Amino acid sequence: VFRARSRVRTNSSEVARELALAGAGVALRSTWDVGDELRDGRLKVVLPQYAGSSDVAIFALTAGRARAETRVRAFIDFLSGLYGETPEWDR
Repeated sequence: VFRARSRVRTNSSEVARELALAGAGVALRSTWDVGDELRDGRLKVVLPQYAGSSDVAIFALTAGRARAETRVRAFIDFLSGLYGETPEWDR
């Protein structure tokens, strides 16, 4: 087991992303968070065997009304289509 010593630790996803972009270390980030950076080469996957779980769900929540407004329902339908089997950021 290798224990890495770190000078910086954060629980902020934005700070972790920015530190990785600055070359200050390694960050475990979701592909939806850094998809653009992976595609354009600003970031790269370095430890694929330690990838996080890919079965994380995304939930769209609405108020507890019997029927959501038409525009809200349309947006939820849009999200469902966009993030189907393979999310856009992983394509």
